[in-house]
Amino acid sequence: MNQSGKKDSQSTFSRIIKPEFIPIYAFAALLLSLYLIRPDLSSKYVLDPTWRILVISTGFLLGVSIPVAYLSLRIYFQRGFINVFLLGCGIQLSGSVYFVAGCMARKSLNYPLTMYNIGILCASFLYCLSALSTTLDASRKVDLSRKKLIAVSAYIGILMAVGLLTVAVFYDVIPPFFIPGQGPTALRQVILAIAVTLLVLSAVMMMGFNSERKMEFIRWVIVALLLTAMGIIGIALGSPGSLLNWVGRAGQMMGGLCLIYALMVLRRAARGKGIELERALDDFFRESELHYKTLINTITYAIAAINHEGEILLWNPASEKIFGYTSSQAVGRKLEDMIVPEPSDSRFKEMLSGGSLKDVEMELRKEDGTRFPAEISFSSDERSNEDSIKTIIIQDVTERKLAESDLLNARDQLLQSEKLTSMGRLSAGVAHEILNPINIISMELQILQTMENLSPEVLEELKVCMAQISSIVAIAENLKQFSRIPEKKTIMADINDVIAHVLTLYATQLKIEGIETEVQYQPDLPVVAVDREKIEQVILNLITNAVAAMEGKEIKVLRITTERETMFENNDQLKTMIADTGMGIKSEHMSKIFDPFFTTRGQGKGTGLGLSISYGIIHDHGGSIWAENNELGGASFYVRLPIKTDIEKKSILK
Repeated sequence: MNQSGKKDSQSTFSRIIKPEFIPIYAFAALLLSLYLIRPDLSSKYVLDPTWRILVISTGFLLGVSIPVAYLSLRIYFQRGFINVFLLGCGIQLSGSVYFVAGCMARKSLNYPLTMYNIGILCASFLYCLSALSTTLDASRKVDLSRKKLIAVSAYIGILMAVGLLTVAVFYDVIPPFFIPGQGPTALRQVILAIAVTLLVLSAVMMMGFNSERKMEFIRWVIVALLLTAMGIIGIALGSPGSLLNWVGRAGQMMGGLCLIYALMVLRRAARGKGIELERALDDFFRESELHYKTLINTITYAIAAINHEGEILLWNPASEKIFGYTSSQAVGRKLEDMIVPEPSDSRFKEMLSGGSLKDVEMELRKEDGTRFPAEISFSSDERSNEDSIKTIIIQDVTERKLAESDLLNARDQLLQSEKLTSMGRLSAGVAHEILNPINIISMELQILQTMENLSPEVLEELKVCMAQISSIVAIAENLKQFSRIPEKKTIMADINDVIAHVLTLYATQLKIEGIETEVQYQPDLPVVAVDREKIEQVILNLITNAVAAMEGKEIKVLRITTERETMFENNDQLKTMIADTGMGIKSEHMSKIFDPFFTTRGQGKGTGLGLSISYGIIHDHGGSIWAENNELGGASFYVRLPIKTDIEKKSILK
């Protein structure tokens, strides 16, 4: 293995094997060994849970729940971090229900199990809210005047919820979670599974939040969440009093201790900087804010934030580049006065006054007065009107609009090419049909001119007739000149790319017609020497015919396949099928469909030249084209092209 490979493997190993994650791996191994490897140990050593649950729950409440809740409340009062407060509420709720469940253990096992399981579900939900608020808006704060009201309301609400839950459990309002002689019910297992899911989801969100920050404090919070989740798994898998069940409870205790250690890590960092615990956490979230600012400053979209009066509060570098206004010029001014082309245009103001919008297209103005197409998205926060902040994301879509215009032009050119080709073949046919009788008339007139006894007047009239015939011949020759096919431009092309390009041009029409497209390309087909423009014309003709054939049908499916076909040795060919779910082809028409001017459409709906032109193009390439009726009731057209690669390298299409 090279040096870079060794470094990559070492870095991956170091990310997975971190000292704080060792308890998780050890605990997971212990659970697996008790559940899978030595289940006899779990069933052999059973301890009466009644008084032991009370002892453990009291220790958890006094040693873990109350200290963590106190520190969380202190941080919330000092710095206003709602995510830390939610974490404290969760640990306080779990400690309270754990203690009450311990007090109920002597009456019936169903009571403590019901109390504990519902409580841990609610606590897991609070942990998940804490992780979500950390991920989305870690530094969001609450006004000082509202902190005490929120804190008092939350803690009183927790105590009231625990009290109501206790009453509901005692009076058997809640369905049983444990039935003596049968064991835990399905409801209990579902509740615990949801709690585990919420805890794991919380840990995953915290991992994503800490992936670049690499804060030890957050890592220990993640360990606490995962140990708690695995502890619940152990409790769910083991019967009450079993060794596996007690190991699960120990995992929960370890999770609580990890939360305390996380706060100790934060306190140690605060002492090292000579600052308070709350200030250390504040500095941590300020680092998060720096990452947020880095994102805003490096994104390529224009991002602006405005207040309720439309005045600009934030103007990122991409906004400066797109509009030409510097941040100092923009901040404080009204956004609509700067970028809306017409001040009288009320659409922009109406959009700002509404709720969130996404991908709204409108024309905007730069500092130099030039206008450009833009795509705008609006989003608002949930504050009161006077404090609300609206974020606007603007994308310059000039290049996209130009690309769309080029695509439409290319499609129009392809259609025009078909029209010109059709006109050329029509001209050739008309010229041929005209010249045959004209030649006969010319010969007859020449014979008349040689006859004797013709008066001078008759001879003069014959000369006029011959002159007009010469004019007709000249016109016919011009038509033949117009119909001559130009020199074929042969290049190496991938038939799959050719079909995909035509489908792109025809995508809008297919959507309008309500036609479902099923395309099956055989991968790694060899490139072939073809006149790409002509082959595109054939594909377009066949698709156009298929669309017309499905008019008025309920089921409209256009199916296209490509494959490599071996006819015989050293004669591989590419086979393309274009099938529809139309009316099919009548047997009496099958032999005529490639004839010029043959069409089954109504008057004015087709010239009957498309398939004739396609037939000529494919045969010019040494291939073949034919049609069959398919099992869906429609028609299937097949095109075979020989695999040729004998053109100069300079012509290869890369």
